[in-house]
Amino acid sequence: ASKVWLWNGESANPDEKARANTLAEKMCTLGTVVTLDQGDGDDAVEEFWAYLGDGEIQDADDDDNAVDEFTPLLFKLPSDGEPQQIAKGEKVKIGFGAAECKIPKDALSESDVMLLDAGWEVFLWMGKDADRSEKLTAFSKADSYCKEDPRTMNLPVTFIKSGYESSDFNAYFA
Repeated sequence: ASKVWLWNGESANPDEKARANTLAEKMCTLGTVVTLDQGDGDDAVEEFWAYLGDGEIQDADDDDNAVDEFTPLLFKLPSDGEPQQIAKGEKVKIGFGAAECKIPKDALSESDVMLLDAGWEVFLWMGKDADRSEKLTAFSKADSYCKEDPRTMNLPVTFIKSGYESSDFNAYFA
């Protein structure tokens, strides 16, 4: 993208702002990130608001603070049947920086599709030798998984192919 807008609500904490900025910089490969802070002249930037259309800014809720620590879970997603938990990391606390939960990297099988619930993000990892039927059902299984729990309903789901793992994903493995 040549321009990525980053809007910080007035109650966004420094950790949220730092995480959002890191994500925006990853998305903006051809230009710059434009950062707006609520109440600091953001209402005058018509180009930004034109993308969103009519509506009102909702009041902040406390859901962001509902989970302050989490034990990452790794699941195998077979084409037939329910997700199977195959590994469990160590508890990680919310904070900016790398997780150190130490799930063994060899728990990822090239012949499978895996789902990593990292607490604040869900990763869908495709092994290079995964069965076509597993790949085809993986997205609906990840969607179903996220809908099972209010904590996961609004989490971002990141798709990753084997060999193209991000540093964010790799941070959960030893």
